[in-house]
Amino acid sequence: MEWLNENQGVIMVALTAIYAFTTIWILIANRKTVKEARKTREEENRPYVIVFFEHKANGIINLVIKNTGKTLASNVSFNFDTPLPYPRSHPLKDSNLIKDGIPSMPPEYEIRAMVEMMNQLEKDSEGKYPRYKVEVKYFPSSGGAKYNETFILDPNIESMLLMVRELEIHDLAKSVDQLVKQNR
Repeated sequence: MEWLNENQGVIMVALTAIYAFTTIWILIANRKTVKEARKTREEENRPYVIVFFEHKANGIINLVIKNTGKTLASNVSFNFDTPLPYPRSHPLKDSNLIKDGIPSMPPEYEIRAMVEMMNQLEKDSEGKYPRYKVEVKYFPSSGGAKYNETFILDPNIESMLLMVRELEIHDLAKSVDQLVKQNR
C-alpha cells in the first residue's frame, strides 16, 4: 500500500496513457466503420446500368439496356468495340440510342431494341456468331464520379441449346388469321 501511495503519480500517468491510447484506437476504428458504411450506402444507392442480349424463343435477339440501380443514371453513353451492324435495315450502330446515348435513365427503366433473328447473324470461319464488347459510361444523378462498366455480348451462349418455345401474342394473331382464312 505504501508503494502505491509513493508512486501514485506514475500510476496515474500510466493509466492516463492507456486511456488515451484506447480512445485513439476507438476513434480510428470508428472512422473506418463510418467510411465503410458510407461506401456501402453509396454502392447500394447508385445507378447500375447493364447491357445484355436477350434471346427469345422465337429466335429474336434483343439488345437490352436497363438501370437496375436505385437512383437515376445520367448521360449514359455506349462504346462498342465493333459497331452493331444489325438489324440490316436499320443498324443499331446508326441509331440515336447508340450514337447519342440516353440523357437520363430512372431506376428499373429498360430499353429493348431488336438486333436480329439468330439465324440471320453472320458466323465467322469457326462457325461462331460475333461477340461484342460494350463499355457503358454514366453519372449518378447526384453528380459525382463517372461509372464505367464493361459487358461482353455473346449470342453464342445460348446457341445450340434446346429451348421450349413459348407462344406469344403474335402466335395468337397468326392463328386467328389462319382461322379467318379457312372459314371464308
